[in-house]
Amino acid sequence: MKTFTLTAILLFSLSVQHLCFSQSADEARQHQFRFTHDSLNILRELPADFSIGISSPGLEPKMAFNQALQRALCLRAWMKNGQTFSLSEIYENTKEDFRTSSYDQYQEMIKLDASLAINFHQFKLDSVRLSSSEYIVVLDFGKPGAIRTEADSITLSSTLNLHRVSKVYDKKKQKDRIEYWSELKRNGQLPQGISDTIYIHNYKTSVKPSIDKQPHNIPTGRYRYSLPSGGKWLFFESPHGLWPEVVASFRKELFKHSISDQVQFKSVSDISLDANRHTSVSQRLNLAQLAGKTKKEHSIKTFEVRKNRIEIQWSKKEEETTPL
Repeated sequence: MKTFTLTAILLFSLSVQHLCFSQSADEARQHQFRFTHDSLNILRELPADFSIGISSPGLEPKMAFNQALQRALCLRAWMKNGQTFSLSEIYENTKEDFRTSSYDQYQEMIKLDASLAINFHQFKLDSVRLSSSEYIVVLDFGKPGAIRTEADSITLSSTLNLHRVSKVYDKKKQKDRIEYWSELKRNGQLPQGISDTIYIHNYKTSVKPSIDKQPHNIPTGRYRYSLPSGGKWLFFESPHGLWPEVVASFRKELFKHSISDQVQFKSVSDISLDANRHTSVSQRLNLAQLAGKTKKEHSIKTFEVRKNRIEIQWSKKEEETTPL
């Protein structure tokens, strides 16, 4: 119970006040508007057991490649070695006097901890650099990589936090906050840290990436991509590059299954009456909290383009579910 209490505190530390989507005019002027169009042939025939990482637009080549590689390893850790803690809260407050007023809010928080220890010879690496300066790195774990004479070991740790706020009965006003960090050590060298914060409100997205605690702005532009599918080319655009699409899709996968992993541990229901000579007031308060802890294994089935955006289909294998 102590472990869960600590987890709940960490999850609730994701403050609602950070769910904002503004960008200052100075930030927007730091980069020229750019238009790119890239073919994603590298995604045409993906391996059966793989991970993918994509750098942010606008980075110099070496930094972009390292960021894409670390993101691919980070996603691998989330998919294969992640342990998930989830917490949901449903709050309703209805007050009735001469008029009825009500307030309701639904919050859901997920915290995923993951780690990975691996050598370069355990996978084959393929990469391509786009005209937007994005690097796409695909790691094929079904094929061994080149044998190296030196010990080339990698250890990575990562935490992914998801926070969703919405109305109980109106999901159109939903706000999501995605925040993660990862630290990678290679051959005992100084670790490299990367982190991203992604805000999603309806169809608006804001992205704030950083490398070694140094934020970098994504150049303002229109990034257009084409992906061959079923004998024809499908097109889509993203104002922030490809990586937020991948992370947002994994977020949907985690939220989709989180409720089924939870059990109710707290429920409060209260009705109060207050009468005086002018009016009578009745107030109803309902609060329910649910929590769960689980370990699942995920894999990517397909990359597809639908409704002008990239869509990823995931498969999951449940390993362990622990009621709290």
